[in-house]
Amino acid sequence: MDFARSRGARFMLHQDSIVNPHLENYARFEYLQACDFGQDTDFEKLGQLRPDLEVNCILFPAWVQSHSLDEIRMELHRLMELGTRFRAFSFTLLEVDTQIGGDLLFAFCETFEQCAREMQ
Repeated sequence: MDFARSRGARFMLHQDSIVNPHLENYARFEYLQACDFGQDTDFEKLGQLRPDLEVNCILFPAWVQSHSLDEIRMELHRLMELGTRFRAFSFTLLEVDTQIGGDLLFAFCETFEQCAREMQ
């Protein structure tokens, strides 16, 4: 982090999951512009601690596979709403493979797009 600061570069923190026990410590990093955390993160708490961050939410393929489109839609709405508390909020669908390819991937993308339009 100090090296990035000395170069005028941005500093981003990445952790896929089990972030919640570390949120308060991470929030104390003075030179932190962005984070890349798994969808099981308590984004509400992170928003209270560091609304100045740019945040990327990593969506897990196992979650997509194990939930109905209605459940996915509800969770995406919840995450997108929480995302409005940050300077910027984005999503990554991590490690897409044949298990989530084809029709499931297209259905997820369509659901995601509908949710994003509804949030505008």
